[in-house]
Amino acid sequence: MLLNTIAPQGGGESQSRPHPNTGRRGGVAKESLSDIVKREGRAIAHCIRVIDRGLRRCNATLEALQPKQPGRITLLATTAKGRGKLTLNETRWRVVRWRIRRSYSDGSVQWQAEMLPLRGAARRTSSKFGFHDTEPQVREVLKAAVALIEWRGRVLRTAGGFVAGVESHNTFGVPQAMKNIERAVAAGDRGNLKRTQIRDAGRQLVESGEANCT
Repeated sequence: MLLNTIAPQGGGESQSRPHPNTGRRGGVAKESLSDIVKREGRAIAHCIRVIDRGLRRCNATLEALQPKQPGRITLLATTAKGRGKLTLNETRWRVVRWRIRRSYSDGSVQWQAEMLPLRGAARRTSSKFGFHDTEPQVREVLKAAVALIEWRGRVLRTAGGFVAGVESHNTFGVPQAMKNIERAVAAGDRGNLKRTQIRDAGRQLVESGEANCT
């Protein structure tokens, strides 16, 4: 892609355009780092909301395209308590295949979700009676859902790494910063006390010299 680098006619100054991310124009940044962090944090939260809406829509489509029978594949949102060094109450989406478990003691029926790996999930669709007619469409929806889940994971890993770094600074960096601040304040207090003592000593010398002259 070629960039237009021709200077404007008439000897006028070139007009620089602001950078779409940093808001820079003519070498001067419009945003501070804290402004960018806030903006990108809101962007990440919005991205997660968009993905979650898409996954809920995919799940509703999967439920509509398949009969409620064993072998049905849908999406399931679970809560993941841990993510690396962080403890988060974060939603985690999974692809599951449903099956029925019958109790031999009382004959009750319980639906169980079998978690499927994301890779190859679209190839695990059922072609049995009731599933055959819409199997191609179910595969397409599953492919889209897997892509959304993987994208969501990348976004969360990026955000999690940033949060872990911030927590590290809060845990270790802030106490160290407070020690340095206290050190600087203490040094300033000692310096001011020393200057006061010097001024007092000089005043006393002047007063004693005036007294000797009289």
